[in-house]
Amino acid sequence: MANSSSSTMRQRIILQKRVMTENPYGEQVESWEDVTPINASVEPLVGKEFFRSGSGALPQVQAEVDTRIRIRSRKGLNPAEHRIVHGGVVYDLVAVIPDRERRQTQLMVKARAAQQPDGSKVNG
Repeated sequence: MANSSSSTMRQRIILQKRVMTENPYGEQVESWEDVTPINASVEPLVGKEFFRSGSGALPQVQAEVDTRIRIRSRKGLNPAEHRIVHGGVVYDLVAVIPDRERRQTQLMVKARAAQQPDGSKVNG
């Protein structure tokens, strides 16, 4: 595991949380709210890498990730409820992995494809 000193976590990411609200027509609308800025180490992965979750008799899920983000230990992160923004790129959480000593949390993330005004996609 990488050193958890603040010198290795020189980049700032923004943790966001999913917020569901109701529009005037009674429909549920998803939006995202900034929770907090966090010091992090953002490490792009080379090529396509896959992360497997699950253990023992449980089925394994294989998901593509393109970036690893290391932060100080943080509880309560949930891939279904949180995402990361860094340098204008939105990353979906694929897996949240605490280290054994609970000093760091490793976030395996995938850049979200963003829609441009002309309909083309970026980031994925």
